[in-house]
Amino acid sequence: MLIRLAMALFIVVAAAPAEDIIVSPAGPIKTLVEARDAARAQRRAGSAGPITITVRAGTYFLSETLILGPEDSDTVWEAVHGEHPVISGGRIISGWTKSSGAVWTADASGPYFHQLFINGRRAIRARTPNDGFFRFEGSGSPGKPLQMRFHGPNRFYR
Repeated sequence: MLIRLAMALFIVVAAAPAEDIIVSPAGPIKTLVEARDAARAQRRAGSAGPITITVRAGTYFLSETLILGPEDSDTVWEAVHGEHPVISGGRIISGWTKSSGAVWTADASGPYFHQLFINGRRAIRARTPNDGFFRFEGSGSPGKPLQMRFHGPNRFYR
């Protein structure tokens, strides 16, 4: 009798449908990694069938690659209809201070970055010249200082 009860309980648990997982900046599951791990935990607990991870609107920053493996098969990742979540490998640069004129500065030490966005719009990173490149003439040898002549901002290489 005890064996039959255990077998019946096993069949019910093994056939239990998986619950949907909702990711939202408001929580309780706030990151894509937490959602993936929650789906994996459901599978380890015996949930069967597809698991749906619904990603609500917001920006989800990834500090490292989100790795999905064979244990994540039969998992559907979707956004709520009409919502537009953003998955970003970027990072927030804070502590901006206004300098002279229209110049703002902030410490952006850390990994080199190729793009800058301000309020969701791509911005030009500080550089000189703003268009093209400076062209230098000069030569150098290993172990000796490099000597260059500069022609000025009106002659640059495009």
